[in-house]
Amino acid sequence: MTAAASLKHELHETEERWLEELRQLRQALRRTGGADRPAQTVTLGQRVADRVAATMGSWRFIIIPSTVLLV
Repeated sequence: MTAAASLKHELHETEERWLEELRQLRQALRRTGGADRPAQTVTLGQRVADRVAATMGSWRFIIIPSTVLLV
């Protein structure tokens, strides 16, 4: 593996770890509420949207349904 490929892989892993930490923080804030707002109840639609965005990513989510609708 070249140095550039190794660095790219390491950055990808770090990014994935940070994204997971941010997701957990956001979920905790929704459950407990923040200092400036009360706790929110998360609807089924919001949970589904979070899962789709987490697995597909936003660009993939835009391109795939657009292609399906175009066809």
